[in-house]
Amino acid sequence: MQQTGQKRTQEAKQIQACGSGDVDRISDLPDDLLHLILSYVSDDASEVTRTSVLSRRWRRVWIHAQKLCFDDDRQSRWRRLANFGGFVDWAFAQRGDADIQSVIIFMSRLDSATPEQVNEWLRYAVQRVVKTFWLNACDSTPIGACWAPPPRDHGHQLPTVELPSHGRTASINLNLSSYPFRLKLPASPAARYEALTDLSLSLAWFGEDEAVAGRRTLTDFISSCCPRLRKLEIIDPMRLPQLVLRAEALEELIVASTRDTQTMDVTAPNLRIFELHYFNSMTSVTSYGESIDLVVRITAPRLEEIGINNSTLEIEDNLDLRIHGLASVRRLKNLTLAMHGHNCCNTDYGLWLLNNCPNVEHIDLRLRYEMLATHEIDDLTDNGAPRLYKARDRSSKDQDTRTDNRNISLEFLEEVRLTSFTGTDEEMDLVRMLFGSSSSIKSMTISTPEKEIADTCSGDFLLDSDDDYPYYHRLLKIAPLSHLGRWHYKRFEYTWTRYATEDA
Repeated sequence: MQQTGQKRTQEAKQIQACGSGDVDRISDLPDDLLHLILSYVSDDASEVTRTSVLSRRWRRVWIHAQKLCFDDDRQSRWRRLANFGGFVDWAFAQRGDADIQSVIIFMSRLDSATPEQVNEWLRYAVQRVVKTFWLNACDSTPIGACWAPPPRDHGHQLPTVELPSHGRTASINLNLSSYPFRLKLPASPAARYEALTDLSLSLAWFGEDEAVAGRRTLTDFISSCCPRLRKLEIIDPMRLPQLVLRAEALEELIVASTRDTQTMDVTAPNLRIFELHYFNSMTSVTSYGESIDLVVRITAPRLEEIGINNSTLEIEDNLDLRIHGLASVRRLKNLTLAMHGHNCCNTDYGLWLLNNCPNVEHIDLRLRYEMLATHEIDDLTDNGAPRLYKARDRSSKDQDTRTDNRNISLEFLEEVRLTSFTGTDEEMDLVRMLFGSSSSIKSMTISTPEKEIADTCSGDFLLDSDDDYPYYHRLLKIAPLSHLGRWHYKRFEYTWTRYATEDA
């Protein structure tokens, strides 16, 4: 009994010692190990900073966290600190001059911080964040609210986000809201972003449709200040009538929702990937209701992949595409062809690319059925039609596409994927044409619309039944002889594979 009492007394003293501020076992670990433990806690800045209450030793350990995420939509510590902007200010002030690998700031409401605070964060980030800085200042639109055109910039009333003259960050992502910030690029001739390799700018208001003395354009900033930039992403730019790039190191360029951009002129000797999406999804910002033609000139002798997607639109494409040196291109993505039977609209950029990329190996193609005028059609079964001799992979999304079984040469075609397949006679003709045009096909996968639904939701309400594979026997009659391969069916998807013993 006496020993038990002594033991309890010792435990009580230990607890009292801990409570009086003595170092506990975890706190006695070396700094490097504490920092490692902290890295597994969370990237939520409010959770990371709460570790300061664990003990006296932990009060400033969080300052060395290498990834912080600030999000004004989380129920977090800053609600007790009066406001989100104040919490971010406090956290950066506590860190002082210490470098950090990654900082992410999500603002779902524009009143979460003032423009002055946002600019202070940007100045801090480009000097202290080594790898990734991401600012998402995208205001949430209330449910049921109607979309309104972006405000005109009379009197420079838009809030301004100003990029500092020098930065050390390798990757910068600025999403500047559906109610836009004006993006001001550094005007100093000495401005440099030597370490910047990835830059993404979304919903930025450039204001380059008006000449302003001393203003640096996006073209000049990329060409003069970012010598190591490898990836550039420009999403939904406003008041950017032209984009002229001369970028030696650039390897990947992605542009989407060009609004009022009229010209893209790119010279990039190391560019390998070029993507253009929804290039007339918005009408002109300067003249509402008008569609603007887009001229794209690309000089990139090492270009390997082109992705052009305007497929959600039912209006006429307005793209004038001029890409020089297409012999290096191996992959075409998201192309659209307007079809009527075996005839194709000869003004489509998709047909132009198929005609001018002789060494393409992978094709992702959307076929769209349309009524075509006789002066704007090409017969794909004609001798002058594209000959895709080196194509090995073809993915196609069919929308009421009608074709017939004539001889189109796809000599090296090896893989085919067809989606949204509904089993119409025209679609069966397309399958027959593909098998008839290539003796090299190794696999063909055909999925029904139900497959897409099942992939995007639980799909539990899509029950298998005896009618789930009504096209199976029809496909059996189309494929090559049974000794070459066989069809398999699995939940809204048909796959034909060539036997392994058969030489491709």
